[in-house]
Amino acid sequence: TPFHPLRVGNAGDDSVDVISRFHSPINGDSPRFAPDQNVEPYATYGSMRWLLKGASMKHINFRVGAALVMGVVLGVLGSRMLSAQDNLKTGTVLQRTDLKGAPGWEAILVERILPPGAESGKHTQGGNEIVYIQEGSVTFEAQGKPAVTLKPGEAFTTAAGEVHNVKNASSSAPAKALAFYVAKKGTKLEDLSVPAK
Repeated sequence: TPFHPLRVGNAGDDSVDVISRFHSPINGDSPRFAPDQNVEPYATYGSMRWLLKGASMKHINFRVGAALVMGVVLGVLGSRMLSAQDNLKTGTVLQRTDLKGAPGWEAILVERILPPGAESGKHTQGGNEIVYIQEGSVTFEAQGKPAVTLKPGEAFTTAAGEVHNVKNASSSAPAKALAFYVAKKGTKLEDLSVPAK
């Protein structure tokens, strides 16, 4: 009986030939796939395993690629969160003074500069806070209240434990403000604001 190979794909490329001829049972041979000497590669158990292995590798590569993309996204989000928290630790302490009517507490005046497009991140203070905008404009977001955009000469206040966020409303110019805090005596600059959970 002649061979009748069935080719999957186009001639000349990396196609796979599935051999459809069987040896004649008349000759005592059992039906099986046989190679055509003029067709290569021919479909055997090994070649089918090769095909399955290729498909499996594609699946693995897809999963690895998806994991890398997720890692990049999480890295970007994480860096933004760290950057926002860093803004809470920067500033210049201009003055400290004890509060005679409140032993163990002091008033602290701090100059804060928020880079273009930056934000403080949601945080709280251990005491009262008054912030006066000197330059630029900021968007003040207090939990449970509508956001407010403030310009030079305007101010906002927060109470102890109130969750809030401050964003620079400009993507090209920094915002500058004077922040007045009432805090426990000796509180460090980086401890005046605590990131909200």
